[in-house]
Amino acid sequence: MPNLRTEDKEDSMKAVKTLLAVALVAVFCLAVGSVNLQAIPTWLIKGKIVDATTKQPIEGVEISLRDKAMNRLYSMKTNKEGEYLYRLPLGHYHMKVKVKGYIPQEFPDIAHPPVGDERVENFELQPGEGILASELTDEQRIEIEKQRAEYEANKDKIEEIKKVTGEVKKLFDEGIQLKDAGQYDAAIAKLQDALVKDPNQPNILGHLADCYYAKGSHDLAIETYTKALALNPTDANMLTNLGNAYVKKGMIPEAKASFEKAIQADPAHSDVNYYNVGVVMVNAGKNDDAIDAFRKCLAANANYAAAHYQLGMCLINKGDYAGAIQSLETYLKLDPSGSYAAMAKQMLPELKKLVK
Repeated sequence: MPNLRTEDKEDSMKAVKTLLAVALVAVFCLAVGSVNLQAIPTWLIKGKIVDATTKQPIEGVEISLRDKAMNRLYSMKTNKEGEYLYRLPLGHYHMKVKVKGYIPQEFPDIAHPPVGDERVENFELQPGEGILASELTDEQRIEIEKQRAEYEANKDKIEEIKKVTGEVKKLFDEGIQLKDAGQYDAAIAKLQDALVKDPNQPNILGHLADCYYAKGSHDLAIETYTKALALNPTDANMLTNLGNAYVKKGMIPEAKASFEKAIQADPAHSDVNYYNVGVVMVNAGKNDDAIDAFRKCLAANANYAAAHYQLGMCLINKGDYAGAIQSLETYLKLDPSGSYAAMAKQMLPELKKLVK
């Protein structure tokens, strides 16, 4: 076959390019002429979000909807009326509703309604804080699954505990009512029945000890308070009551120690137990220790009238008559008709004679 000349090659290339261009134009025209453009079908979701407690609308709630097929995210926020409105392509969506100060909500599968219809989703959000299940970390998921497995493994036992707890509460409540009515024997019987079902309840033991104390059974009271405090060693009220029971038995060092533990357990109400320590020290003949305790009581509560009176009496024993006068006069200002008022009024004129 003879070789083509250079000029012939160039002419051939031009012809090919021309034919290719014509073909492309024809294909383009065919494509444009044969395709009918269509609008994407959509649906409307709207609603209102309010506070579950006040029923007031919540502004700025973030609503997010993620297309589960396309993984496309759409988001919006509520207006001042708590309302939201959004038009979405047809599909199934994962919906989240959240705003600071409220427990969030989520719905894994929100499907579109029939074409042409709209979907109304109203929400009431509970005040509080929380985290959505879909936003949990792997560690949090593992911990939740662990707790769920533990619950399932012990479900029967837990339900039995709930049943027993209900019975114990009924007996306890009945016991407290009888105690408050001064029916101590009947109260003791109810509280003892409650302890048979749940022997490790310090609150039940504490009230049982109160009943023993009220009946004058101070040994039983001490024993029962001690059992309660073994379960709850920082209960300031029981420590105070135990101290009082020790006082009734004349067990001064034990009483002082119990009151001091109560002070450590509840510093905010230390005035009562500093006063108790002061009284114990007076009874033990330790005047200086008593003065120290009463002054600590008044440092915690300057209006503790009885502490002013007791401090005044201790200062008389110490020979500080001017200090005693000041304390007794303060007592009378705070409690002019109190149980010590008559004695204070009787002593003041005599003390004033001593300081002239």
